[in-house]
Amino acid sequence: MSLIFFVAPAKEQACFEEGAALGRVFYRQHVDRELFCDKDKNGPATLWFNAYESVYVHDSFPRKSSILGERGNEIILQPGDKEGFPVYMNVRDGEIIFKRYLGLEPGASIIHDTLPEITWELLDSYKEIGGYRCQRAEGEFAGRLYEAWFTREIPVPFGPYKLWGLPGLILEARDELGLVRFEFAGLELFASPEQEVLKPVKGRRHFQSYEEYLQAAEERRMNMNKKARAEGSGFRALGPIKDCSIEIY
Repeated sequence: MSLIFFVAPAKEQACFEEGAALGRVFYRQHVDRELFCDKDKNGPATLWFNAYESVYVHDSFPRKSSILGERGNEIILQPGDKEGFPVYMNVRDGEIIFKRYLGLEPGASIIHDTLPEITWELLDSYKEIGGYRCQRAEGEFAGRLYEAWFTREIPVPFGPYKLWGLPGLILEARDELGLVRFEFAGLELFASPEQEVLKPVKGRRHFQSYEEYLQAAEERRMNMNKKARAEGSGFRALGPIKDCSIEIY
């Protein structure tokens, strides 16, 4: 078996109109879990991309938040987002912009951060997906080991969700346990400029790093629990439920 190690590049050069999409990939996202925290992101998703930026959008994500009900001392929130909970990447600027909920706030917040570092191991294994010759690669991201299939026939470094950094477009990916899967559902390349690759803009709050967001989320959780204890309430706000999330570290 031939092995090549490839580290995600810092920048790419644009080869199309500024901001215009070169194409889009259709996926079906699956996150298998017993709990409810990721269920609304499952289903169809679209990756819009050009030479240096991409945005991954959950097409079936509810556009409006609502409260489904209560279970014991827990409030069950049905989250929503008008933009489809997008994940935007820009390899020219080394930037990633995505959304997270902060407690029970009615709208998602926008987080600005640097692109995650993923070191990929390129394997001497190939298959055809959607008429494109794809090569297998393995890399670890956010506590999960992923198998990804990418094609050099479309030499852009993007993929579903926050997976990126291979010398070709990622058409399929799954973690080693099969709990997180991004299945190929179609690909469209544009002969002329189409929809722009847009950054998330509609957010309740803006954070300048993921660490800043996590600190705010923990402070909010502690304050909610402190208030509940002072009022003699049995309510208890939990931390992030990591075992059913795409990112588990």
